[in-house]
Amino acid sequence: TILKGDKPQQPSLPFQMPGVKSDPTDMYKINLIVDNSGLKGAPVVLELNPTYSRLFGATEKEARFGALITDYTMIRAGSAHRANGGFFVVPVEGLFTNPMIYESLKRAITNEKLEIEEPTARIGFMITKSLTPEPIPFDAKVIIVGDPQWYQILFARDREFKELFKVKAEFDTTMDRNEENIKSYASFICTLCNKEGLMHLDPSGVAAVIEYSSRLAADKTKMSTQFADVSDIIREANFYAKGEEANIITRKHINRALEE
Repeated sequence: TILKGDKPQQPSLPFQMPGVKSDPTDMYKINLIVDNSGLKGAPVVLELNPTYSRLFGATEKEARFGALITDYTMIRAGSAHRANGGFFVVPVEGLFTNPMIYESLKRAITNEKLEIEEPTARIGFMITKSLTPEPIPFDAKVIIVGDPQWYQILFARDREFKELFKVKAEFDTTMDRNEENIKSYASFICTLCNKEGLMHLDPSGVAAVIEYSSRLAADKTKMSTQFADVSDIIREANFYAKGEEANIITRKHINRALEE
């Protein structure tokens, strides 16, 4: 309740930035970090580049006058938040690029909560003070995909793995190279480019990727479902296309990525 003469309480800053005027309406802004209202069913999220911040979100910071500042409008969701209430698919290889990623994912599954925090906070080391949002309830089916040997390694060496991931399903590593699957493959490529901000591929680039997929499958009538490897090639091709100041990825860029 605000009585006559009272003023709304505003969060205080540790010091006033010179020359910077605060907007009194900032404290009333809304930061909607996930909006799945347009989905017709449960969300299905495939995270092909599972870095810590891409998985669990982050609180961004802005440099002003030599200082890093942040507020709640800079809180960003991760792919785990977008998968909440649905299915979350992660390639196993990416979980071990940073030792904190796998442990944090297990913690989220066990505690049924997602926490947005600095990665260094997990090991008790903080460089700068930052916001700590309240944990968000987490309810999603987490699916880890990878080669069978990864399952054997984790099953043998991680006691928690067998408790958290009780169902093992084996899928074919190839698919028929027919018109329908080629269209699906092209759709996957388009989705990857949109999601990661990559240049799109022209028809020759898509054809080169499909040919590479058949080589991975070791059968010209099949296409590989090793999407992590295919995605890496597209990312590399994007790098080379940028270097040439091109606006689209072509067969030439795909071939160069394959040669390097």
